[in-house]
Amino acid sequence: MTTTPVGHPTSFSFFKRFLCVVRRIKTKVSSSSLLLDQSTEPTGPASPLIAMAPHLRSPPSVRRASPISRIPVELLTQIFTHVPRVEFEESLQFKARIAPSGPMWMAIAQVCHHWRMIVADCREFWSYIPLQSSLYWVEVSLARSHPHPISFSVDLSATQPEWYQRAALSALHVISRAREVYIHTSAVANSGLHMAALRILDDAAAPKLEVLGIHGTVACEPVPFSGSIFRHHTAAALHTLTLAFCEVHPSSPLFQAPLVSLRLENCRVEFPLGVLSLLPHLRTLVLAGIHGTFLSYSSDVVRLLHLRHLELTSPSSDIAFLLRNISIPPSTSLSITCVDYIVSDDPLDDLTLLHKITLILSPVLATYLERAFAEGYSLPLLEITTPTNASKRNISLLDPTSTSTSTSTSSTGTPTSPQLNLSLVWADSSTDLFFQMLSALPIAALQRIHTLGMREEDPSCTAAKEARSRSSPAQPRRPLPLPLAGFHKKARDEAVMGLLTLVMQQGLLPALREVSFQGIDFKNLDVDLVARVLVHRQRAMTGGSITLSLRDCIVSDGTIGAFQDCLGLDAVRLGV
Repeated sequence: MTTTPVGHPTSFSFFKRFLCVVRRIKTKVSSSSLLLDQSTEPTGPASPLIAMAPHLRSPPSVRRASPISRIPVELLTQIFTHVPRVEFEESLQFKARIAPSGPMWMAIAQVCHHWRMIVADCREFWSYIPLQSSLYWVEVSLARSHPHPISFSVDLSATQPEWYQRAALSALHVISRAREVYIHTSAVANSGLHMAALRILDDAAAPKLEVLGIHGTVACEPVPFSGSIFRHHTAAALHTLTLAFCEVHPSSPLFQAPLVSLRLENCRVEFPLGVLSLLPHLRTLVLAGIHGTFLSYSSDVVRLLHLRHLELTSPSSDIAFLLRNISIPPSTSLSITCVDYIVSDDPLDDLTLLHKITLILSPVLATYLERAFAEGYSLPLLEITTPTNASKRNISLLDPTSTSTSTSTSSTGTPTSPQLNLSLVWADSSTDLFFQMLSALPIAALQRIHTLGMREEDPSCTAAKEARSRSSPAQPRRPLPLPLAGFHKKARDEAVMGLLTLVMQQGLLPALREVSFQGIDFKNLDVDLVARVLVHRQRAMTGGSITLSLRDCIVSDGTIGAFQDCLGLDAVRLGV
Protein backbone atom coordinates (compact mmCIF):
# COMPACT_ATOMS: atom_id res chain seq x y z
CA MET A 1 0.00 0.00 0.00
CA THR A 2 1.25 3.47 -0.86
CA THR A 3 2.48 5.52 2.08
CA THR A 4 0.44 8.66 2.62
CA PRO A 5 2.47 11.85 3.19
CA VAL A 6 1.69 14.00 6.17
CA GLY A 7 -0.69 16.85 5.41
CA HIS A 8 -2.10 15.31 2.23
CA PRO A 9 -5.81 14.72 1.64
CA THR A 10 -6.34 10.99 1.32
CA SER A 11 -10.09 10.85 1.14
CA PHE A 12 -11.20 9.87 -2.32
CA SER A 13 -14.43 11.78 -1.68
CA PHE A 14 -12.58 15.07 -2.18
CA PHE A 15 -11.55 14.19 -5.69
CA LYS A 16 -14.74 12.46 -6.79
CA ARG A 17 -16.31 15.79 -7.74
CA PHE A 18 -13.58 16.11 -10.36
CA LEU A 19 -13.98 12.50 -11.42
CA CYS A 20 -17.50 13.20 -12.63
CA VAL A 21 -15.93 15.45 -15.29
CA VAL A 22 -13.88 12.48 -16.42
CA ARG A 23 -16.88 10.16 -16.38
CA ARG A 24 -18.94 12.57 -18.50
CA ILE A 25 -16.38 12.55 -21.29
CA LYS A 26 -15.51 8.87 -20.93
CA THR A 27 -18.44 7.89 -23.12
CA LYS A 28 -17.21 10.27 -25.82
CA VAL A 29 -13.78 8.69 -26.05
CA SER A 30 -14.65 5.04 -25.39
CA SER A 31 -14.77 4.38 -29.12
CA SER A 32 -11.55 6.27 -29.80
CA SER A 33 -8.68 4.36 -31.36
CA LEU A 34 -6.23 6.38 -29.27
CA LEU A 35 -6.20 4.16 -26.18
CA LEU A 36 -3.59 3.96 -23.50
CA ASP A 37 -1.12 1.13 -23.59
CA GLN A 38 -1.13 -0.34 -20.11
CA SER A 39 2.54 -1.17 -20.39
CA THR A 40 3.65 2.22 -21.67
CA GLU A 41 5.16 4.66 -19.20
CA PRO A 42 4.76 8.45 -19.71
CA THR A 43 7.63 10.14 -21.49
CA GLY A 44 9.92 12.60 -19.78
CA PRO A 45 11.99 12.27 -16.60
CA ALA A 46 10.13 12.02 -13.32
CA SER A 47 13.23 11.75 -11.14
CA PRO A 48 13.24 15.41 -9.96
CA LEU A 49 9.79 14.98 -8.44
CA ILE A 50 10.66 11.63 -6.90
CA ALA A 51 13.83 13.14 -5.49
CA MET A 52 11.95 16.02 -3.89
CA ALA A 53 8.93 13.96 -2.86
CA PRO A 54 9.96 10.27 -2.65
CA HIS A 55 6.72 9.37 -0.87
CA LEU A 56 4.90 9.91 -4.17
CA ARG A 57 6.59 6.80 -5.62
CA SER A 58 4.14 3.97 -6.11
CA PRO A 59 5.05 0.27 -6.00
CA PRO A 60 5.36 -1.26 -9.47
CA SER A 61 2.75 -3.84 -8.53
CA VAL A 62 -0.04 -1.24 -8.52
CA ARG A 63 -2.44 -2.08 -11.33
CA ARG A 64 -4.43 0.38 -13.40
CA ALA A 65 -7.63 -1.56 -13.82
CA SER A 66 -9.98 1.43 -13.89
CA PRO A 67 -11.83 2.05 -17.19
CA ILE A 68 -10.70 5.67 -16.88
CA SER A 69 -7.24 4.48 -17.93
CA ARG A 70 -8.63 4.13 -21.45
CA ILE A 71 -8.89 7.91 -21.75
CA PRO A 72 -6.00 9.41 -23.77
CA VAL A 73 -3.18 10.92 -21.74
CA GLU A 74 -3.62 14.24 -23.54
CA LEU A 75 -7.22 14.48 -22.38
CA LEU A 76 -6.42 13.50 -18.80
CA THR A 77 -3.68 16.13 -18.78
CA GLN A 78 -6.16 18.84 -19.76
CA ILE A 79 -8.55 17.74 -17.02
CA PHE A 80 -5.85 17.55 -14.38
CA THR A 81 -4.48 21.01 -15.14
CA HIS A 82 -8.00 22.39 -14.83
CA VAL A 83 -8.22 21.23 -11.19
CA PRO A 84 -5.44 23.42 -9.69
CA ARG A 85 -6.71 26.29 -11.84
CA VAL A 86 -10.14 25.98 -10.22
CA GLU A 87 -8.59 25.81 -6.76
CA PHE A 88 -6.50 28.89 -7.53
CA GLU A 89 -9.52 30.88 -8.71
CA GLU A 90 -11.51 29.85 -5.65
CA SER A 91 -8.68 31.05 -3.41
CA LEU A 92 -9.01 34.47 -5.09
CA GLN A 93 -12.76 34.56 -4.55
CA PHE A 94 -12.53 33.44 -0.93
CA LYS A 95 -9.28 34.25 0.85
CA ALA A 96 -7.60 30.97 1.66
CA ARG A 97 -6.53 30.17 5.20
CA ILE A 98 -2.76 30.18 5.53
CA ALA A 99 -1.80 26.87 7.11
CA PRO A 100 1.15 24.50 6.57
CA SER A 101 -0.59 21.68 4.74
CA GLY A 102 -0.51 20.05 1.33
CA PRO A 103 -2.45 21.60 -1.56
CA MET A 104 -5.86 20.03 -2.00
CA TRP A 105 -5.33 19.28 -5.67
CA MET A 106 -2.47 16.90 -4.82
CA ALA A 107 -5.21 14.34 -4.15
CA ILE A 108 -4.91 13.60 -7.87
CA ALA A 109 -1.48 12.08 -7.29
CA GLN A 110 -2.93 9.80 -4.61
CA VAL A 111 -5.44 8.06 -6.88
CA CYS A 112 -3.11 5.73 -8.75
CA HIS A 113 0.41 5.37 -10.11
CA HIS A 114 -0.72 6.19 -13.65
CA TRP A 115 -2.25 9.52 -12.63
CA ARG A 116 0.74 10.30 -10.46
CA MET A 117 3.12 9.90 -13.38
CA ILE A 118 0.95 12.06 -15.63
CA VAL A 119 0.95 15.00 -13.23
CA ALA A 120 4.66 14.51 -12.52
CA ASP A 121 5.41 15.22 -16.19
CA CYS A 122 2.94 18.11 -16.58
CA ARG A 123 4.57 21.50 -15.94
CA GLU A 124 1.30 23.41 -16.24
CA PHE A 125 -0.23 21.33 -13.43
CA TRP A 126 2.42 22.69 -11.04
CA SER A 127 2.27 26.28 -12.29
CA TYR A 128 -0.33 27.48 -9.74
CA ILE A 129 1.94 28.07 -6.77
CA PRO A 130 0.15 27.22 -3.47
CA LEU A 131 1.65 29.88 -1.20
CA GLN A 132 -1.00 29.28 1.45
CA SER A 133 0.02 25.63 1.91
CA SER A 134 3.71 25.24 2.88
CA LEU A 135 7.24 26.16 1.89
CA TYR A 136 7.85 22.56 0.85
CA TRP A 137 5.05 22.50 -1.72
CA VAL A 138 5.96 25.95 -3.00
CA GLU A 139 9.50 24.75 -3.74
CA VAL A 140 8.19 21.55 -5.34
CA SER A 141 5.76 23.52 -7.52
CA LEU A 142 8.39 26.05 -8.59
CA ALA A 143 10.82 23.29 -9.51
CA ARG A 144 8.31 21.05 -11.30
CA SER A 145 6.73 23.92 -13.28
CA HIS A 146 10.02 25.31 -14.61
CA PRO A 147 10.16 26.93 -17.14
CA HIS A 148 6.37 27.18 -17.57
CA PRO A 149 4.81 30.58 -16.59
CA ILE A 150 3.45 30.58 -13.04
CA SER A 151 0.52 32.11 -11.16
CA PHE A 152 0.39 33.03 -7.47
CA SER A 153 -1.29 35.24 -4.88
CA VAL A 154 0.72 36.78 -2.03
CA ASP A 155 -0.56 38.44 1.16
CA LEU A 156 1.59 41.33 2.43
CA SER A 157 -1.15 43.02 4.46
CA ALA A 158 -0.24 41.54 7.84
CA THR A 159 2.56 39.86 9.73
CA GLN A 160 2.95 36.33 8.42
CA PRO A 161 4.67 33.25 9.86
CA GLU A 162 8.28 32.72 8.90
CA TRP A 163 7.58 29.79 6.59
CA TYR A 164 5.06 31.88 4.63
CA GLN A 165 7.53 34.76 4.29
CA ARG A 166 10.15 32.41 2.86
CA ALA A 167 7.60 30.86 0.50
CA ALA A 168 6.39 34.27 -0.69
CA LEU A 169 9.92 35.50 -1.35
CA SER A 170 10.70 32.30 -3.26
CA ALA A 171 7.81 33.09 -5.61
CA LEU A 172 8.60 36.80 -5.88
CA HIS A 173 12.24 36.11 -6.76
CA VAL A 174 11.09 34.31 -9.92
CA ILE A 175 8.47 36.89 -10.92
CA SER A 176 10.20 36.95 -14.30
CA ARG A 177 8.34 33.67 -14.89
CA ALA A 178 5.00 34.97 -13.58
CA ARG A 179 1.95 35.08 -15.82
CA GLU A 180 -0.65 35.98 -13.18
CA VAL A 181 0.06 37.72 -9.84
CA TYR A 182 -2.26 39.02 -7.11
CA ILE A 183 -0.87 41.10 -4.24
CA HIS A 184 -2.75 41.95 -1.06
CA THR A 185 -1.28 44.82 0.94
CA SER A 186 -2.24 47.78 3.13
CA ALA A 187 -1.18 51.34 3.85
CA VAL A 188 0.08 50.42 7.34
CA ALA A 189 1.96 47.29 6.35
CA ASN A 190 5.61 47.68 7.39
CA SER A 191 6.66 44.09 7.96
CA GLY A 192 9.96 42.73 6.77
CA LEU A 193 8.13 40.74 4.09
CA HIS A 194 6.43 43.88 2.80
CA MET A 195 9.72 45.78 2.58
CA ALA A 196 11.51 42.87 0.93
CA ALA A 197 8.70 42.50 -1.61
CA LEU A 198 8.94 46.20 -2.48
CA ARG A 199 12.68 45.91 -3.10
CA ILE A 200 12.19 42.91 -5.38
CA LEU A 201 9.30 44.41 -7.36
CA ASP A 202 11.02 47.78 -7.69
CA ASP A 203 13.81 46.35 -9.83
CA ALA A 204 12.00 43.30 -11.17
CA ALA A 205 11.35 42.56 -14.81
CA ALA A 206 8.21 40.59 -15.62
CA PRO A 207 8.24 39.99 -19.38
CA LYS A 208 5.62 37.20 -19.17
CA LEU A 209 3.19 38.91 -16.77
CA GLU A 210 -0.29 39.13 -18.30
CA VAL A 211 -2.61 39.65 -15.30
CA LEU A 212 -1.89 41.73 -12.18
CA GLY A 213 -4.12 42.57 -9.24
CA ILE A 214 -3.19 44.80 -6.29
CA HIS A 215 -5.69 44.95 -3.43
CA GLY A 216 -5.42 47.27 -0.47
CA THR A 217 -7.23 46.81 2.82
CA VAL A 218 -10.76 48.19 3.08
CA ALA A 219 -10.28 49.65 6.55
CA CYS A 220 -7.10 51.55 5.71
CA GLU A 221 -6.14 54.50 3.57
CA PRO A 222 -5.48 53.82 -0.13
CA VAL A 223 -2.04 52.33 -0.58
CA PRO A 224 0.63 53.84 -2.88
CA PHE A 225 2.00 50.36 -3.53
CA SER A 226 1.07 50.31 -7.22
CA GLY A 227 3.41 53.21 -7.98
CA SER A 228 6.47 51.25 -6.84
CA ILE A 229 6.16 48.19 -9.05
CA PHE A 230 8.36 47.69 -12.13
CA ARG A 231 9.86 51.15 -11.79
CA HIS A 232 12.73 50.28 -14.10
CA HIS A 233 10.99 47.82 -16.42
CA THR A 234 7.80 47.80 -18.44
CA ALA A 235 5.57 44.75 -18.20
CA ALA A 236 5.30 44.43 -21.96
CA ALA A 237 2.82 41.52 -21.87
CA LEU A 238 0.50 42.94 -19.18
CA HIS A 239 -3.05 43.19 -20.54
CA THR A 240 -5.29 42.98 -17.44
CA LEU A 241 -4.85 45.21 -14.37
CA THR A 242 -7.01 45.44 -11.24
CA LEU A 243 -6.32 48.00 -8.50
CA ALA A 244 -8.46 48.16 -5.36
CA PHE A 245 -8.06 50.67 -2.53
CA CYS A 246 -4.90 52.08 -4.11
CA GLU A 247 -3.58 55.51 -4.94
CA VAL A 248 -3.48 55.85 -8.71
CA HIS A 249 -1.32 58.30 -10.65
CA PRO A 250 -0.67 58.55 -14.41
CA SER A 251 3.07 58.33 -13.71
CA SER A 252 2.77 54.71 -12.53
CA PRO A 253 4.87 52.36 -14.70
CA LEU A 254 1.87 50.03 -14.84
CA PHE A 255 0.10 52.35 -17.28
CA GLN A 256 2.94 52.03 -19.77
CA ALA A 257 1.82 48.47 -20.45
CA PRO A 258 -0.51 47.66 -23.40
CA LEU A 259 -3.58 47.18 -21.20
CA VAL A 260 -6.86 45.98 -22.71
CA SER A 261 -8.69 45.60 -19.38
CA LEU A 262 -8.54 48.01 -16.43
CA ARG A 263 -10.53 47.78 -13.18
CA LEU A 264 -10.19 50.49 -10.51
CA GLU A 265 -12.22 49.87 -7.35
CA ASN A 266 -12.41 52.36 -4.49
CA CYS A 267 -9.18 54.00 -5.60
CA ARG A 268 -8.01 57.56 -5.13
CA VAL A 269 -7.59 58.80 -8.69
CA GLU A 270 -6.54 62.42 -9.03
CA PHE A 271 -6.42 62.48 -12.82
CA PRO A 272 -8.55 59.69 -14.32
CA LEU A 273 -8.54 61.22 -17.79
CA GLY A 274 -4.75 61.40 -17.68
CA VAL A 275 -4.60 57.69 -16.86
CA LEU A 276 -7.10 56.73 -19.57
CA SER A 277 -5.31 58.80 -22.20
CA LEU A 278 -2.35 56.42 -21.83
CA LEU A 279 -4.48 53.37 -22.63
CA PRO A 280 -5.94 53.74 -26.14
CA HIS A 281 -6.38 49.98 -26.63
CA LEU A 282 -8.72 49.35 -23.68
CA ARG A 283 -11.60 46.98 -24.38
CA THR A 284 -12.95 46.72 -20.82
CA LEU A 285 -13.00 49.58 -18.29
CA VAL A 286 -14.49 49.37 -14.80
CA LEU A 287 -14.41 52.42 -12.50
CA ALA A 288 -16.15 51.70 -9.19
CA GLY A 289 -16.11 54.11 -6.28
CA ILE A 290 -13.12 56.12 -7.47
CA HIS A 291 -12.66 59.44 -5.70
CA GLY A 292 -10.39 62.46 -5.75
CA THR A 293 -10.33 66.08 -6.87
CA PHE A 294 -10.81 65.30 -10.54
CA LEU A 295 -14.26 66.68 -11.32
CA SER A 296 -13.13 70.05 -12.62
CA TYR A 297 -14.43 71.37 -15.93
CA SER A 298 -12.32 70.01 -18.72
CA SER A 299 -12.48 70.28 -22.48
CA ASP A 300 -10.24 67.26 -22.93
CA VAL A 301 -11.92 64.18 -24.39
CA VAL A 302 -10.26 60.77 -24.14
CA ARG A 303 -11.00 58.57 -27.13
CA LEU A 304 -11.24 54.86 -26.39
CA LEU A 305 -12.05 53.59 -29.85
CA HIS A 306 -11.70 49.88 -29.00
CA LEU A 307 -13.82 49.88 -25.83
CA ARG A 308 -16.45 47.14 -25.65
CA HIS A 309 -17.60 47.38 -22.04
CA LEU A 310 -17.72 50.40 -19.72
CA GLU A 311 -18.88 50.03 -16.12
CA LEU A 312 -19.23 53.03 -13.79
CA THR A 313 -20.28 53.01 -10.13
CA SER A 314 -20.34 56.52 -8.64
CA PRO A 315 -22.62 59.43 -7.80
CA SER A 316 -24.56 60.60 -10.85
CA SER A 317 -22.48 63.79 -11.21
CA ASP A 318 -19.25 61.78 -11.45
CA ILE A 319 -20.82 59.41 -13.97
CA ALA A 320 -22.00 62.31 -16.12
CA PHE A 321 -18.52 63.87 -16.03
CA LEU A 322 -16.86 60.65 -17.17
CA LEU A 323 -19.40 59.99 -19.94
CA ARG A 324 -18.98 63.54 -21.27
CA ASN A 325 -15.20 63.24 -21.35
CA ILE A 326 -14.75 59.67 -22.61
CA SER A 327 -15.55 59.05 -26.26
CA ILE A 328 -16.65 55.44 -26.82
CA PRO A 329 -17.88 53.52 -29.88
CA PRO A 330 -21.67 53.26 -30.36
CA SER A 331 -21.40 49.49 -29.89
CA THR A 332 -19.99 49.78 -26.36
CA SER A 333 -21.99 48.11 -23.59
CA LEU A 334 -22.60 50.62 -20.79
CA SER A 335 -23.39 49.72 -17.19
CA ILE A 336 -23.89 52.49 -14.62
CA THR A 337 -24.78 52.32 -10.94
CA CYS A 338 -25.77 55.51 -9.12
CA VAL A 339 -24.94 55.63 -5.41
CA ASP A 340 -26.25 59.14 -4.68
CA TYR A 341 -28.62 57.84 -2.01
CA ILE A 342 -25.80 56.59 0.23
CA VAL A 343 -23.23 59.35 -0.42
CA SER A 344 -25.37 62.48 -0.82
CA ASP A 345 -25.06 65.07 1.93
CA ASP A 346 -28.20 66.93 0.80
CA PRO A 347 -31.26 66.29 3.01
CA LEU A 348 -33.51 65.55 0.03
CA ASP A 349 -36.61 63.39 -0.04
CA ASP A 350 -36.70 60.43 -2.38
CA LEU A 351 -38.59 62.07 -5.23
CA THR A 352 -36.42 65.19 -5.18
CA LEU A 353 -33.22 63.15 -5.20
CA LEU A 354 -34.55 60.97 -8.02
CA HIS A 355 -35.42 64.06 -10.04
CA LYS A 356 -31.90 65.41 -9.46
CA ILE A 357 -30.32 62.14 -10.61
CA THR A 358 -32.39 61.84 -13.76
CA LEU A 359 -31.80 65.50 -14.59
CA ILE A 360 -28.04 64.90 -14.46
CA LEU A 361 -28.03 61.60 -16.35
CA SER A 362 -30.61 62.31 -19.06
CA PRO A 363 -28.33 64.35 -21.38
CA VAL A 364 -25.43 61.89 -21.36
CA LEU A 365 -27.65 58.82 -21.74
CA ALA A 366 -29.49 60.51 -24.60
CA THR A 367 -26.18 61.13 -26.37
CA TYR A 368 -25.09 57.50 -25.88
CA LEU A 369 -28.39 56.05 -27.15
CA GLU A 370 -28.77 58.46 -30.06
CA ARG A 371 -25.33 57.47 -31.37
CA ALA A 372 -26.25 53.79 -31.07
CA PHE A 373 -29.54 54.33 -32.94
CA ALA A 374 -27.75 56.34 -35.64
CA GLU A 375 -25.46 53.35 -36.26
CA GLY A 376 -28.47 51.11 -36.84
CA TYR A 377 -28.56 49.38 -33.46
CA SER A 378 -31.92 48.65 -31.87
CA LEU A 379 -32.60 48.12 -28.16
CA PRO A 380 -36.23 46.93 -28.14
CA LEU A 381 -36.15 45.05 -24.83
CA LEU A 382 -36.56 46.84 -21.50
CA GLU A 383 -35.76 44.35 -18.76
CA ILE A 384 -36.23 44.60 -15.01
CA THR A 385 -33.92 42.30 -13.06
CA THR A 386 -34.93 41.26 -9.58
CA PRO A 387 -31.96 42.42 -7.51
CA THR A 388 -29.67 40.04 -5.69
CA ASN A 389 -28.89 42.98 -3.43
CA ALA A 390 -31.99 44.22 -1.60
CA SER A 391 -30.81 47.83 -1.94
CA LYS A 392 -30.22 47.72 -5.70
CA ARG A 393 -32.74 48.28 -8.51
CA ASN A 394 -31.81 47.35 -12.06
CA ILE A 395 -33.21 48.04 -15.52
CA SER A 396 -31.61 47.20 -18.85
CA LEU A 397 -32.05 48.17 -22.47
CA LEU A 398 -30.80 45.47 -24.82
CA ASP A 399 -31.38 43.58 -28.03
CA PRO A 400 -32.77 40.09 -27.28
CA THR A 401 -31.64 38.84 -30.70
CA SER A 402 -27.99 39.39 -29.76
CA THR A 403 -26.70 36.07 -28.46
CA SER A 404 -23.12 37.21 -27.86
CA THR A 405 -21.93 38.74 -24.64
CA SER A 406 -21.56 42.47 -24.51
CA THR A 407 -17.78 42.32 -24.19
CA SER A 408 -17.12 40.14 -27.23
CA THR A 409 -17.34 40.40 -30.97
CA SER A 410 -19.06 38.23 -33.50
CA SER A 411 -17.28 35.64 -35.61
CA THR A 412 -16.89 38.21 -38.37
CA GLY A 413 -15.26 40.72 -36.04
CA THR A 414 -18.30 43.00 -36.01
CA PRO A 415 -19.06 44.54 -32.59
CA THR A 416 -22.06 43.07 -30.83
CA SER A 417 -25.14 45.09 -30.05
CA PRO A 418 -24.72 47.64 -27.26
CA GLN A 419 -26.49 47.26 -23.95
CA LEU A 420 -27.43 49.82 -21.31
CA ASN A 421 -27.68 48.73 -17.67
CA LEU A 422 -28.93 51.33 -15.21
CA SER A 423 -28.92 50.63 -11.47
CA LEU A 424 -29.83 52.60 -8.37
CA VAL A 425 -28.57 51.87 -4.89
CA TRP A 426 -31.52 52.76 -2.68
CA ALA A 427 -33.07 51.91 0.66
CA ASP A 428 -36.67 50.81 1.25
CA SER A 429 -38.98 53.28 -0.40
CA SER A 430 -42.66 53.64 -1.18
CA THR A 431 -41.67 55.39 -4.41
CA ASP A 432 -41.98 53.39 -7.63
CA LEU A 433 -38.28 53.51 -8.42
CA PHE A 434 -38.51 51.62 -11.71
CA PHE A 435 -41.04 54.08 -13.11
CA GLN A 436 -38.90 57.01 -11.98
CA MET A 437 -35.74 55.49 -13.47
CA LEU A 438 -37.31 55.52 -16.93
CA SER A 439 -37.42 59.29 -16.84
CA ALA A 440 -33.63 59.22 -17.31
CA LEU A 441 -34.09 57.62 -20.74
CA PRO A 442 -34.85 59.73 -23.83
CA ILE A 443 -38.28 59.54 -25.46
CA ALA A 444 -36.70 58.11 -28.61
CA ALA A 445 -35.54 55.08 -26.62
CA LEU A 446 -38.91 54.54 -24.90
CA GLN A 447 -40.74 54.65 -28.22
CA ARG A 448 -38.62 51.78 -29.56
CA ILE A 449 -39.32 49.37 -26.71
CA HIS A 450 -41.21 46.37 -28.06
CA THR A 451 -40.76 43.95 -25.14
CA LEU A 452 -40.95 44.54 -21.39
CA GLY A 453 -39.36 41.73 -19.41
CA MET A 454 -38.60 40.62 -15.89
CA ARG A 455 -35.81 38.19 -15.07
CA GLU A 456 -35.26 36.47 -11.75
CA GLU A 457 -31.75 36.55 -10.30
CA ASP A 458 -31.14 33.92 -7.63
CA PRO A 459 -29.14 35.52 -4.77
CA SER A 460 -27.84 32.12 -3.67
CA CYS A 461 -26.03 31.74 -7.01
CA THR A 462 -24.60 35.26 -7.34
CA ALA A 463 -21.05 34.33 -6.36
CA ALA A 464 -20.99 31.43 -8.78
CA LYS A 465 -22.27 33.58 -11.64
CA GLU A 466 -19.68 36.25 -10.98
CA ALA A 467 -16.85 33.74 -10.88
CA ARG A 468 -15.12 32.77 -14.07
CA SER A 469 -16.72 30.16 -16.27
CA ARG A 470 -15.88 26.69 -14.99
CA SER A 471 -16.76 23.17 -15.96
CA SER A 472 -16.79 21.78 -12.42
CA PRO A 473 -19.99 20.06 -11.27
CA ALA A 474 -22.79 22.40 -10.28
CA GLN A 475 -23.25 22.73 -6.55
CA PRO A 476 -26.75 22.40 -5.06
CA ARG A 477 -28.51 25.62 -4.19
CA ARG A 478 -28.50 26.51 -0.54
CA PRO A 479 -31.52 28.22 0.97
CA LEU A 480 -31.05 31.88 1.75
CA PRO A 481 -30.84 33.01 5.38
CA LEU A 482 -34.29 34.13 6.48
CA PRO A 483 -33.48 37.89 6.67
CA LEU A 484 -31.91 37.88 3.19
CA ALA A 485 -34.76 35.79 1.80
CA GLY A 486 -37.22 38.32 3.19
CA PHE A 487 -35.34 41.21 1.58
CA HIS A 488 -35.23 39.41 -1.74
CA LYS A 489 -38.97 38.65 -1.65
CA LYS A 490 -39.74 42.29 -0.96
CA ALA A 491 -37.43 43.45 -3.76
CA ARG A 492 -38.97 40.93 -6.15
CA ASP A 493 -42.50 42.06 -5.31
CA GLU A 494 -41.41 45.65 -5.86
CA ALA A 495 -39.98 44.71 -9.26
CA VAL A 496 -43.23 42.98 -10.26
CA MET A 497 -45.28 46.02 -9.27
CA GLY A 498 -42.86 48.24 -11.18
CA LEU A 499 -43.30 46.12 -14.31
CA LEU A 500 -47.09 46.14 -14.05
CA THR A 501 -47.10 49.91 -13.55
CA LEU A 502 -45.11 50.33 -16.76
CA VAL A 503 -47.54 48.06 -18.63
CA MET A 504 -50.44 50.21 -17.47
CA GLN A 505 -48.85 53.37 -18.88
CA GLN A 506 -50.19 53.27 -22.43
CA GLY A 507 -48.47 56.49 -23.51
CA LEU A 508 -45.11 55.68 -21.92
CA LEU A 509 -44.31 52.61 -24.05
CA PRO A 510 -46.47 53.00 -27.16
CA ALA A 511 -44.77 50.20 -29.13
CA LEU A 512 -45.08 47.57 -26.38
CA ARG A 513 -46.28 44.24 -27.78
CA GLU A 514 -44.81 41.62 -25.45
CA VAL A 515 -44.42 41.08 -21.70
CA SER A 516 -41.81 38.47 -20.81
CA PHE A 517 -41.08 36.62 -17.56
CA GLN A 518 -37.91 34.55 -17.21
CA GLY A 519 -37.04 32.26 -14.32
CA ILE A 520 -40.04 33.41 -12.25
CA ASP A 521 -41.85 31.21 -9.74
CA PHE A 522 -45.49 32.16 -10.26
CA LYS A 523 -46.61 30.71 -6.96
CA ASN A 524 -45.05 33.82 -5.41
CA LEU A 525 -46.95 36.22 -7.69
CA ASP A 526 -50.45 37.67 -7.68
CA VAL A 527 -51.51 35.92 -10.88
CA ASP A 528 -54.93 37.58 -10.94
CA LEU A 529 -53.34 41.03 -10.85
CA VAL A 530 -50.93 40.14 -13.66
CA ALA A 531 -53.82 38.88 -15.81
CA ARG A 532 -55.97 41.96 -15.15
CA VAL A 533 -53.15 44.34 -16.08
CA LEU A 534 -52.40 42.48 -19.32
CA VAL A 535 -56.08 42.40 -20.29
CA HIS A 536 -56.38 46.12 -19.56
CA ARG A 537 -53.38 46.85 -21.78
CA GLN A 538 -54.72 44.67 -24.58
CA ARG A 539 -58.12 46.36 -24.55
CA ALA A 540 -56.52 49.81 -24.59
CA MET A 541 -54.46 49.02 -27.69
CA THR A 542 -55.86 50.38 -30.95
CA GLY A 543 -54.05 47.82 -33.07
CA GLY A 544 -52.29 44.53 -32.51
CA SER A 545 -52.31 42.49 -29.33
CA ILE A 546 -50.19 41.84 -26.26
CA THR A 547 -48.19 38.61 -25.97
CA LEU A 548 -47.17 36.94 -22.71
CA SER A 549 -43.89 35.01 -22.87
CA LEU A 550 -42.98 32.58 -20.08
CA ARG A 551 -39.39 31.32 -20.27
CA ASP A 552 -37.98 28.85 -17.79
CA CYS A 553 -40.73 29.74 -15.31
CA ILE A 554 -42.30 27.63 -12.58
CA VAL A 555 -45.97 27.85 -13.51
CA SER A 556 -48.86 25.40 -13.24
CA ASP A 557 -51.00 24.19 -16.12
CA GLY A 558 -53.98 25.86 -14.50
CA THR A 559 -52.23 29.24 -14.48
CA ILE A 560 -51.21 28.84 -18.11
CA GLY A 561 -54.78 27.97 -19.02
CA ALA A 562 -56.08 31.01 -17.16
CA PHE A 563 -53.71 33.30 -19.08
CA GLN A 564 -54.79 31.70 -22.36
CA ASP A 565 -58.46 32.23 -21.51
CA CYS A 566 -57.82 35.92 -20.79
CA LEU A 567 -55.43 36.80 -23.62
CA GLY A 568 -56.06 34.16 -26.25
CA LEU A 569 -54.56 30.77 -26.99
CA ASP A 570 -51.86 32.12 -29.30
CA ALA A 571 -51.01 35.05 -27.02
CA VAL A 572 -49.22 32.89 -24.42
CA ARG A 573 -45.81 31.52 -25.40
CA LEU A 574 -43.84 28.96 -23.43
CA GLY A 575 -40.12 28.37 -23.71
CA VAL A 576 -36.84 27.81 -21.91
